[in-house]
Amino acid sequence: FQKYPSMSSKDKIEFWTLKAVYFSVFIVTPFLFQPFWKCVVGLVIFHLTLCLSVTLIVNRAHIMEKSSYPEPRGENPPNFESEWAILQLATTVNFGRNNKWLTWFSGCLNYQIEHDLFPKVSHTHYPEISKILIRTAAEFHIPYNDCPTYISALKSHFRTLEKLSQPARL
Repeated sequence: FQKYPSMSSKDKIEFWTLKAVYFSVFIVTPFLFQPFWKCVVGLVIFHLTLCLSVTLIVNRAHIMEKSSYPEPRGENPPNFESEWAILQLATTVNFGRNNKWLTWFSGCLNYQIEHDLFPKVSHTHYPEISKILIRTAAEFHIPYNDCPTYISALKSHFRTLEKLSQPARL
């Protein structure tokens, strides 16, 4: 089992403050001003939309057969054998890069490698950045993980979930 570092006092304060803000904004305030049934329907729609978005786009990029799952070494902070950028390439998979509708719909999150490597660069540049990364990765013999279509990514995702759901063999 992986050990996670304990949260600092600052992290705990931030965590619980944000929980209180969420509760007051999304639970308390609507129920003060709207009928009960509208609040419940709104919460269900909000959470279904959010969960489906995360599941259908973001999870796809990190839980696939081509993804690696390296174990961190040490504690406080944990570190990995690979450099940060190489770790991003190893643990992330792009999908459907040639599908313009998917790229638009996902806000370029089908270019998850570029998103992870360049989070402060506008997503509109990800398709061009991917071309440079593919060439650079090949030059340095580093895998650039990519699934050609959304459907192939979805199938790979479900095969990976099935594999990860199997009991660990000791």
